[in-house]
Amino acid sequence: MIDAVLSVYNKDRSMILFKVVDNCATNQAIATRMGLSLDAQVIASTLAVSRYLEDFKTLIDQVQTLCVQLRYDNNAAELARFTKYKPLKSNATR
Repeated sequence: MIDAVLSVYNKDRSMILFKVVDNCATNQAIATRMGLSLDAQVIASTLAVSRYLEDFKTLIDQVQTLCVQLRYDNNAAELARFTKYKPLKSNATR
């Protein structure tokens, strides 16, 4: 499965390093298919980060909404008048 997706983008396994933040079963399945070990410490830290970020969910959602609005040309042009930064849409898996 992973190799098929990577081949679409002309990539190989050595070029990726990632972690699915809030899905331990997916993390383990991916690690198993890639022949990597995924120890409990990594899983625990993933859960800890997820729990910590829950307190900021409202703020994160507001920032995400703003970033989506800034992707429209008119809004992005207005932003460009004040800063060199350009908005990016989050890479959510949900």
